[in-house]
Amino acid sequence: MPLREITEHENFVFEAEERNLRTPPERWIQGCQRAESQGGEGWAGRGGGCSLELQARLLGPLEVTVDGVRVEGRRWRSRKAQSLFSYLLLHPQGVTGDKLMEMFWPDADPGWSRHRLHYTINYARAALGDCRGRKTGSRLLRYEKGAYFVNPQYCSWIDVEEFARLVQEAKGLDSEGQGTEVVQRCTSAVQLYRGDFMEGFYDRWCEEERDFYQLMYVKALKLAGDSLFKMGDYSTAIAWYAKLLAVDEFREDVHRAVIRCHAKMGNRKGVIVQYERLKRLLESELSVEPEPETVRLYKELIHNPKRLLSGFN
Repeated sequence: MPLREITEHENFVFEAEERNLRTPPERWIQGCQRAESQGGEGWAGRGGGCSLELQARLLGPLEVTVDGVRVEGRRWRSRKAQSLFSYLLLHPQGVTGDKLMEMFWPDADPGWSRHRLHYTINYARAALGDCRGRKTGSRLLRYEKGAYFVNPQYCSWIDVEEFARLVQEAKGLDSEGQGTEVVQRCTSAVQLYRGDFMEGFYDRWCEEERDFYQLMYVKALKLAGDSLFKMGDYSTAIAWYAKLLAVDEFREDVHRAVIRCHAKMGNRKGVIVQYERLKRLLESELSVEPEPETVRLYKELIHNPKRLLSGFN
């Protein structure tokens, strides 16, 4: 489904309460409260004195490291173990065994799915333990009070949390008109986006998160492009818009933005080429014409030379 069909809901990306999205340190507060209630180190345990450092990159191919040692794919023994561990990373408040069975083995017999859950948890613990000894996996992946969770007492960094924080900061800075800072935040966020969320995994929960973070990625590209346009850096703005169109080539608002950039630079040929590209795309793929707003913009720029350098703002 082209992203243009759901871009009207882009603000949804930034409503953390509606999506139960947590960003550092908020995401880990619940988990740390759990640790404190059990006499653990709580939030302080994630400081310089913690004994293990866990890092996870979920954008693109999954990459987990413990104290700088990468947990190789073959050590997980099953992709389900990788997926389940990643799911727990994003739910620090803990997840019950029944919920995990429903999520990962929805159509299986309860007895069989419970058996598979125990095996999968043990696979994940064993993979994590290979980095720092057999007991490491059990310390990192805990089961207490009926729920499985990743122990918040250890230092943890997750790329999706940093990514979300950067994009949300960019959005706030954009509302304040701080274009340079917006571009900096978006640049850092895009560098973290190595590819789609949990690339190569097709569990239901992965698909939902994948769409969510792709929308956030698209928003970052648009924010940066729009900020650069406002600052008069039209050629760089075009480069950012091009990245967005590589994800969703049907975004007419972005095509119009590119057309305006060419107009601002006095590039009449560029205006024509971008419009014709869009027109061919829509005709061949969707059998539709460009939106009236796009046609009106194009005609104004081509037939009214005075409009060209103004970009028809």
